[in-house]
Amino acid sequence: MPIIGGHVSIAGGFDKSIDRAVAIGANTLQTFASSPRSLSTTQFPEEVLDLYQQKKSAAGMESHFFHGVYLINLAHEKPDYVLASIESLNFYQALAGKIHGAGTIFHLGSHKGAGFAKVKKQITQAIEQVLIKTPDGVALYLENAAGQSGAIGADLSELRQLYDGITSPELRSKLRVCYDTQHGFSAGLDIRSHKAMTATAAHIDNRLGIDLIGVIHANDSMVELGGQRDRHENIGRGKIGAAGFTAFVHHPAFRDLPYILEVPGTDKSGPQAADITALAALFV
Repeated sequence: MPIIGGHVSIAGGFDKSIDRAVAIGANTLQTFASSPRSLSTTQFPEEVLDLYQQKKSAAGMESHFFHGVYLINLAHEKPDYVLASIESLNFYQALAGKIHGAGTIFHLGSHKGAGFAKVKKQITQAIEQVLIKTPDGVALYLENAAGQSGAIGADLSELRQLYDGITSPELRSKLRVCYDTQHGFSAGLDIRSHKAMTATAAHIDNRLGIDLIGVIHANDSMVELGGQRDRHENIGRGKIGAAGFTAFVHHPAFRDLPYILEVPGTDKSGPQAADITALAALFV
């Protein structure tokens, strides 16, 4: 059975995320652990976390991924801002350890025109600080970017360089990649046919190392191939299409990974049961 979930809300209590995941037929989930538009953090009462664990166990949920807040930028020119980004990630990783979660997926940020080479060392050092405090059994997931100007990670070799910059094997073992299908497509990586998928998989392996990918953000695209914009669409309704996702999920490197939907859903409220079903049907 494929591992498919969606990004759901924690509104009303952290444990409510499990209720929402179950309601859409998910067997994994992704949430924020604080406001996505603030670097400040939220402490959850122990009784809420206990209730969460009870619900998660009863639901047989495979895993729980966090998504880092949108304001994180490890390439920022101000040291205080980078430190605040690190502290946000440290909070998320500590909570992931507490709830036996998979870890935190996050956008690295933007070099704002300075160029990747100029900020690479700074980002690597910031990632290392997070990995040092990351609990055992928890991973930090670097997400590929859609190709927006200055965004780090549209060129997958940048993610590989950051990975290689972590010299400690112990710390490096906690660093993985989340591959977002819409971001990859928007950055020029075509998966719309078996032939295109084969070429893209080879490109990913050459630029990144396909074995570093530990989770998939499964999103169709509102924008054309190479459009360089982060715009998600429901599976099969966008420019990638059902044939593209069929080719993707049947590739041996990706078939058994967890898939997280970040699609708008039919009512624009986020992933629904129909979206889970639509993706699951393509695995057959």
